[in-house]
Amino acid sequence: MKLLKKTYEDPHQWVKELYKRLLSLKELLPQKNLRFPDSTMLNKAKMINEEIRVLLEKSQQQVAYHHLSADETELLKRINKGFPSDFWNRYHELQTKRRNANLTNQEQAEIVDCSDAIELANLERIGYLVKLAELRNVPLSTLVEQLGIAPSVYA
Repeated sequence: MKLLKKTYEDPHQWVKELYKRLLSLKELLPQKNLRFPDSTMLNKAKMINEEIRVLLEKSQQQVAYHHLSADETELLKRINKGFPSDFWNRYHELQTKRRNANLTNQEQAEIVDCSDAIELANLERIGYLVKLAELRNVPLSTLVEQLGIAPSVYA
């Protein structure tokens, strides 16, 4: 695999290309029954995942903020705001337990709270996307395409 260098004329293109490559790497990982030989390897994988997430977020922010109005910048910050990796790790752990029918009543309440938080965040994002589309005077579908937003598939 060739190293990706930030040589594109358009910095947005560099971030998109990096994101595509990271997604393709993710697809190479086994999705079910992922087992690590030891906890050290698991911790390293988690650290790398978090580093990549932070680097991508910083790159996207730097690229976006140099060419945008203050209003656009603020809306994009809000659209891109996500949950920390600890939240997602716990949520996926609870999903696994639910699939295996091993949830306690407390865990059931916790996964419902997590799902509610995700839904609320997504609703807020949609509102910010609508405002950004209006600000740019483009249809929402065009904005979604411009930003490279694709629906996530959750199983």
